[in-house]
Amino acid sequence: MADRQRREAQWHDQAATAQEASAAYFYRWGLSQRATEYAYAQLGALPGRRVLDLGCGRGETLLRLARDGAEVVGIDVSDEMVHIARQFVQAQGLTSVQVHQMPAEQLDFQAASFDVVHGVSVIHHLEVERAAPEIARVLRPGGRAVFVEPLNRNPLLNLFRRLTPGRRTRDEKPLADHDLALLSEPFAEMRRADFGLTLLLVVFLPVEPVFKLALRVLESLDDWLLRRWPGLGAYCWITVITLVK
Repeated sequence: MADRQRREAQWHDQAATAQEASAAYFYRWGLSQRATEYAYAQLGALPGRRVLDLGCGRGETLLRLARDGAEVVGIDVSDEMVHIARQFVQAQGLTSVQVHQMPAEQLDFQAASFDVVHGVSVIHHLEVERAAPEIARVLRPGGRAVFVEPLNRNPLLNLFRRLTPGRRTRDEKPLADHDLALLSEPFAEMRRADFGLTLLLVVFLPVEPVFKLALRVLESLDDWLLRRWPGLGAYCWITVITLVK
Protein backbone atom coordinates (compact mmCIF):
# COMPACT_ATOMS: atom_id res chain seq x y z
CA MET A 1 0.00 0.00 0.00
CA ALA A 2 1.37 3.42 -0.98
CA ASP A 3 2.09 6.05 1.69
CA ARG A 4 -0.94 8.14 0.76
CA GLN A 5 -3.24 5.12 0.90
CA ARG A 6 -1.75 4.13 4.27
CA ARG A 7 -2.36 7.61 5.71
CA GLU A 8 -5.95 7.57 4.43
CA ALA A 9 -6.52 4.11 5.92
CA GLN A 10 -5.11 5.14 9.31
CA TRP A 11 -7.18 8.33 9.46
CA HIS A 12 -10.38 6.50 8.59
CA ASP A 13 -9.55 3.68 11.01
CA GLN A 14 -9.41 6.29 13.77
CA ALA A 15 -12.59 7.99 12.54
CA ALA A 16 -14.42 4.66 12.50
CA THR A 17 -13.76 4.05 16.18
CA ALA A 18 -13.88 7.64 17.47
CA GLN A 19 -16.93 8.76 19.44
CA GLU A 20 -17.36 11.75 17.16
CA ALA A 21 -17.39 9.54 14.08
CA SER A 22 -21.17 9.82 13.67
CA ALA A 23 -22.31 12.20 10.96
CA ALA A 24 -22.01 15.89 11.79
CA TYR A 25 -25.25 17.70 12.55
CA PHE A 26 -25.32 19.41 9.15
CA TYR A 27 -25.27 16.07 7.31
CA ARG A 28 -27.85 14.53 9.65
CA TRP A 29 -30.12 17.50 8.93
CA GLY A 30 -29.87 17.05 5.16
CA LEU A 31 -27.15 19.42 3.96
CA SER A 32 -26.08 17.20 1.05
CA GLN A 33 -29.28 15.17 0.65
CA ARG A 34 -30.41 16.71 -2.65
CA ALA A 35 -27.08 15.93 -4.30
CA THR A 36 -26.83 12.39 -2.95
CA GLU A 37 -30.43 11.56 -3.90
CA TYR A 38 -29.87 12.97 -7.39
CA ALA A 39 -26.75 10.81 -7.71
CA TYR A 40 -28.57 7.70 -6.56
CA ALA A 41 -31.23 8.29 -9.20
CA GLN A 42 -28.50 8.37 -11.86
CA LEU A 43 -27.65 4.74 -11.09
CA GLY A 44 -30.74 3.65 -13.00
CA ALA A 45 -32.64 0.39 -12.53
CA LEU A 46 -30.76 -1.79 -10.05
CA PRO A 47 -32.43 -5.24 -9.88
CA GLY A 48 -30.01 -7.88 -11.10
CA ARG A 49 -27.16 -5.43 -11.70
CA ARG A 50 -23.75 -5.78 -10.07
CA VAL A 51 -22.77 -2.61 -8.21
CA LEU A 52 -19.45 -1.61 -6.64
CA ASP A 53 -19.76 0.89 -3.78
CA LEU A 54 -16.43 2.69 -3.68
CA GLY A 55 -15.50 3.89 -0.19
CA CYS A 56 -18.44 2.12 1.43
CA GLY A 57 -17.76 3.40 4.96
CA ARG A 58 -20.15 1.95 7.55
CA GLY A 59 -22.35 0.31 4.92
CA GLU A 60 -25.57 2.34 4.83
CA THR A 61 -25.49 2.59 1.03
CA LEU A 62 -24.71 -1.12 0.73
CA LEU A 63 -27.98 -1.79 2.53
CA ARG A 64 -29.96 0.52 0.26
CA LEU A 65 -28.45 -0.92 -2.92
CA ALA A 66 -29.12 -4.49 -1.82
CA ARG A 67 -32.72 -3.71 -0.85
CA ASP A 68 -33.20 -2.16 -4.28
CA GLY A 69 -32.23 -5.46 -5.89
CA ALA A 70 -28.57 -5.01 -6.78
CA GLU A 71 -25.80 -7.55 -6.33
CA VAL A 72 -23.56 -5.46 -4.10
CA VAL A 73 -19.83 -5.32 -3.42
CA GLY A 74 -18.35 -2.64 -1.17
CA ILE A 75 -14.73 -1.64 -0.70
CA ASP A 76 -12.98 0.70 1.70
CA VAL A 77 -9.33 1.42 2.36
CA SER A 78 -9.96 1.29 6.14
CA ASP A 79 -9.92 -2.09 7.90
CA GLU A 80 -12.08 -0.66 10.69
CA MET A 81 -14.68 0.66 8.27
CA VAL A 82 -14.78 -2.72 6.52
CA HIS A 83 -15.26 -4.48 9.86
CA ILE A 84 -18.12 -2.15 10.80
CA ALA A 85 -19.75 -2.47 7.35
CA ARG A 86 -19.60 -6.27 7.49
CA GLN A 87 -21.20 -6.33 10.91
CA PHE A 88 -23.86 -3.88 9.76
CA VAL A 89 -24.94 -5.76 6.63
CA GLN A 90 -24.88 -9.08 8.46
CA ALA A 91 -27.09 -7.64 11.20
CA GLN A 92 -29.52 -6.62 8.45
CA GLY A 93 -29.57 -10.18 7.14
CA LEU A 94 -27.73 -9.32 3.91
CA THR A 95 -25.32 -12.25 3.88
CA SER A 96 -24.80 -11.97 0.11
CA VAL A 97 -23.24 -8.48 0.29
CA GLN A 98 -19.46 -8.61 -0.04
CA VAL A 99 -17.20 -6.07 1.66
CA HIS A 100 -13.43 -5.93 1.07
CA GLN A 101 -10.51 -3.86 2.32
CA MET A 102 -8.98 -2.47 -0.86
CA PRO A 103 -7.60 0.81 -2.24
CA ALA A 104 -9.55 2.21 -5.19
CA GLU A 105 -6.31 2.72 -7.10
CA GLN A 106 -5.72 -1.06 -7.13
CA LEU A 107 -9.05 -2.83 -7.61
CA ASP A 108 -8.71 -6.58 -7.21
CA PHE A 109 -11.55 -7.41 -9.58
CA GLN A 110 -11.64 -8.78 -13.10
CA ALA A 111 -12.16 -6.41 -16.02
CA ALA A 112 -15.77 -5.67 -16.99
CA SER A 113 -17.16 -7.21 -13.79
CA PHE A 114 -19.57 -4.43 -12.69
CA ASP A 115 -22.53 -2.65 -14.25
CA VAL A 116 -22.33 0.35 -11.91
CA VAL A 117 -19.75 2.00 -9.66
CA HIS A 118 -20.99 4.42 -7.01
CA GLY A 119 -19.23 6.60 -4.46
CA VAL A 120 -19.93 9.57 -2.20
CA SER A 121 -17.07 11.87 -1.23
CA VAL A 122 -14.39 9.36 -2.20
CA ILE A 123 -12.69 10.48 -5.44
CA HIS A 124 -11.16 13.57 -3.83
CA HIS A 125 -9.31 11.26 -1.41
CA LEU A 126 -7.67 9.32 -4.25
CA GLU A 127 -4.86 9.61 -6.74
CA VAL A 128 -7.26 10.33 -9.57
CA GLU A 129 -4.82 9.50 -12.35
CA ARG A 130 -4.53 5.96 -10.95
CA ALA A 131 -8.10 5.43 -9.79
CA ALA A 132 -9.89 6.55 -12.98
CA PRO A 133 -8.45 3.83 -15.26
CA GLU A 134 -9.19 1.19 -12.61
CA ILE A 135 -12.82 2.28 -12.33
CA ALA A 136 -13.16 2.19 -16.12
CA ARG A 137 -11.46 -1.21 -16.29
CA VAL A 138 -13.89 -2.94 -13.92
CA LEU A 139 -16.99 -1.48 -15.63
CA ARG A 140 -18.74 -3.38 -18.38
CA PRO A 141 -19.20 -1.63 -21.76
CA GLY A 142 -22.06 0.83 -21.37
CA GLY A 143 -21.69 0.76 -17.60
CA ARG A 144 -21.71 3.92 -15.56
CA ALA A 145 -19.94 5.39 -12.55
CA VAL A 146 -21.65 8.03 -10.41
CA PHE A 147 -19.84 10.11 -7.79
CA VAL A 148 -20.75 12.94 -5.41
CA GLU A 149 -17.70 15.16 -4.88
CA PRO A 150 -16.68 18.62 -3.60
CA LEU A 151 -15.29 21.25 -5.96
CA ASN A 152 -12.37 23.51 -5.16
CA ARG A 153 -13.68 26.96 -6.15
CA ASN A 154 -16.45 27.50 -3.62
CA PRO A 155 -15.33 30.26 -1.22
CA LEU A 156 -17.61 29.04 1.59
CA LEU A 157 -16.16 25.53 1.36
CA ASN A 158 -12.62 26.87 1.38
CA LEU A 159 -13.39 29.00 4.45
CA PHE A 160 -14.99 26.06 6.24
CA ARG A 161 -11.98 23.87 5.45
CA ARG A 162 -9.61 26.47 6.90
CA LEU A 163 -11.71 26.70 10.07
CA THR A 164 -11.99 22.91 10.56
CA PRO A 165 -8.69 21.25 9.58
CA GLY A 166 -9.26 18.29 11.91
CA ARG A 167 -12.27 17.11 9.89
CA ARG A 168 -10.20 15.79 7.00
CA THR A 169 -7.08 13.92 6.01
CA ARG A 170 -3.81 15.51 5.05
CA ASP A 171 -3.99 14.39 1.40
CA GLU A 172 -7.60 14.88 0.34
CA LYS A 173 -8.57 17.98 -1.60
CA PRO A 174 -11.68 19.18 -3.45
CA LEU A 175 -11.61 18.46 -7.16
CA ALA A 176 -10.07 20.97 -9.55
CA ASP A 177 -10.58 21.17 -13.31
CA HIS A 178 -7.54 19.00 -14.00
CA ASP A 179 -8.86 16.30 -11.63
CA LEU A 180 -12.17 16.25 -13.52
CA ALA A 181 -10.27 15.96 -16.79
CA LEU A 182 -8.23 13.02 -15.46
CA LEU A 183 -11.35 11.35 -14.13
CA SER A 184 -13.20 11.63 -17.44
CA GLU A 185 -10.28 10.58 -19.65
CA PRO A 186 -10.93 6.79 -19.73
CA PHE A 187 -14.66 7.25 -20.37
CA ALA A 188 -16.78 7.91 -23.44
CA GLU A 189 -18.98 10.47 -21.69
CA MET A 190 -19.05 12.63 -18.57
CA ARG A 191 -22.09 14.55 -17.30
CA ARG A 192 -22.24 16.89 -14.31
CA ALA A 193 -24.90 18.44 -12.11
CA ASP A 194 -23.77 21.04 -9.57
CA PHE A 195 -25.27 21.80 -6.15
CA GLY A 196 -24.67 24.19 -3.27
CA LEU A 197 -23.57 27.61 -4.45
CA THR A 198 -24.59 29.40 -1.23
CA LEU A 199 -25.73 26.36 0.73
CA LEU A 200 -22.79 26.09 3.12
CA LEU A 201 -23.94 29.22 4.94
CA VAL A 202 -26.27 26.94 6.92
CA VAL A 203 -23.39 25.21 8.73
CA PHE A 204 -23.11 28.36 10.85
CA LEU A 205 -26.72 27.81 12.07
CA PRO A 206 -26.48 24.83 14.47
CA VAL A 207 -30.14 25.03 15.60
CA GLU A 208 -32.19 22.45 13.72
CA PRO A 209 -35.41 24.40 12.93
CA VAL A 210 -33.43 27.48 11.82
CA PHE A 211 -31.00 25.30 9.87
CA LYS A 212 -33.78 23.48 7.98
CA LEU A 213 -35.63 26.67 7.13
CA ALA A 214 -32.43 28.33 5.86
CA LEU A 215 -31.58 25.16 3.92
CA ARG A 216 -34.84 25.34 1.96
CA VAL A 217 -34.38 29.05 1.27
CA LEU A 218 -30.78 28.65 0.08
CA GLU A 219 -31.60 25.62 -2.07
CA SER A 220 -34.24 27.72 -3.86
CA LEU A 221 -31.79 30.61 -4.20
CA ASP A 222 -29.15 28.31 -5.66
CA ASP A 223 -31.64 26.87 -8.14
CA TRP A 224 -32.55 30.37 -9.33
CA LEU A 225 -28.93 31.52 -9.59
CA LEU A 226 -27.83 28.42 -11.51
CA ARG A 227 -30.73 28.64 -13.94
CA ARG A 228 -29.92 32.29 -14.62
CA TRP A 229 -26.13 31.91 -14.74
CA PRO A 230 -25.20 28.24 -15.42
CA GLY A 231 -21.50 29.10 -15.41
CA LEU A 232 -21.73 29.55 -11.65
CA GLY A 233 -21.84 25.75 -11.40
CA ALA A 234 -18.03 25.76 -11.36
CA TYR A 235 -18.24 27.61 -8.01
CA CYS A 236 -20.66 25.20 -6.36
CA TRP A 237 -19.76 23.11 -3.33
CA ILE A 238 -20.78 19.74 -4.77
CA THR A 239 -20.82 18.19 -8.20
CA VAL A 240 -22.51 14.91 -9.17
CA ILE A 241 -20.42 13.25 -11.86
CA THR A 242 -21.87 10.58 -14.15
CA LEU A 243 -19.32 8.71 -16.28
CA VAL A 244 -20.32 6.29 -19.04
CA LYS A 245 -17.96 3.66 -20.46
